[in-house]
Amino acid sequence: MSHTPAEVLSRIEVIMENMISDLQLGKVPIFRSPYSSSPGRNFSNLGQSRTFTNSVLVLSFVQKLLLSHRTTTTREVYYFFITHFTSQSECNDAISSVCTLLGVERISLGLSASPKGWYCGCIEITRPSSGGNTTISGTSLSSIQGLPITREWIHRAAALNRGSYRQKIDCDGDDKSADDESNSDGSTEEHQLHPEADFSITSNAKCIIVVEKEGVYTRLSEDS
Repeated sequence: MSHTPAEVLSRIEVIMENMISDLQLGKVPIFRSPYSSSPGRNFSNLGQSRTFTNSVLVLSFVQKLLLSHRTTTTREVYYFFITHFTSQSECNDAISSVCTLLGVERISLGLSASPKGWYCGCIEITRPSSGGNTTISGTSLSSIQGLPITREWIHRAAALNRGSYRQKIDCDGDDKSADDESNSDGSTEEHQLHPEADFSITSNAKCIIVVEKEGVYTRLSEDS
């Protein structure tokens, strides 16, 4: 369930007010959450001070992000506090803790996972939507940066690979066990392709240029 920015901001204020009250009374701060079934987190152990700091930093970042009506990636959170977080993994753990604390999903924080990359050019992406299929052309994108490469690409590639493997086995006519499972009645049940199999990629490009550095890619995209 998605929550509005106003709801998330209100929950952040409640959490922080409770924590500040503890500090003013000379108590060990506890993250008490009326939005989560998890018990409040007590930071009386000195070893937990870093975990406490991580959560406060993410809460602060999310509050400013939502107040500015922006969204960003989890990668930006890491780079914003790059002198504090030792790795992206530590940052992601802090974001997950904040989601649990506030009882919301990550998307409600205005944060999304970093894309696997970006693309533009002679390529069309077709994906299912509520009103039918939607096709996006890589040659007419509003953003200079293009569009992100998402997990759909990986899922679709995996589905195609499974399909190609099945076709090879069927042609051989020998090995059905690699991709079929026998039921108790002796019949076989085919593995279904990933539910995002309707996601398709078409292109008439003569070549593909892979650019490692995002800055170089953006410059090339601007000049194209």
